[in-house]
Amino acid sequence: MRRGGPVLAAVVAALMVLAAAASLFVASRSAGQAWSTLEGSIRLRQARLEVSSAQRSLGGSDIRQALASINRANRTALRISSLTDRIVGLLSPTGRSASGAVALARRGAGSASSARRLVVVISGDLGAIAGYQRAGSADAGSTNQALRRILRALRETNRSFPVP
Repeated sequence: MRRGGPVLAAVVAALMVLAAAASLFVASRSAGQAWSTLEGSIRLRQARLEVSSAQRSLGGSDIRQALASINRANRTALRISSLTDRIVGLLSPTGRSASGAVALARRGAGSASSARRLVVVISGDLGAIAGYQRAGSADAGSTNQALRRILRALRETNRSFPVP
């Protein structure tokens, strides 16, 4: 057992060193957190002192009036929000009407395009008819001249026949 004593003592000592190291690590972290908490509480106290100083310099009634104004502004904002929602609701049918008007305009533009094509075809047809009429007029002139010559020739022929 004499040999086991020093080994056991060394193991216990090693465990104590590990426990001390773990305790040192935990203590270090706790100290860091405590330091952060201390700094936070110092900043909080400074902020409270500044708020208190601001309240004293402004006076209590000014803060109450400011809060009342803020509450009125919030109520007004809620009314505006409600009105905006109503306006959006009222504009919804207008949006649908505008969409319908756009659709009608598109159809109208398509009809206008068809009408324009039809006018082009009709104008071409009218041009062809006018050309036929001009050609016919030119031919009528020469036909009329020929008919006049024929009539003169017939009259002369008729004069040459003895009258009974």
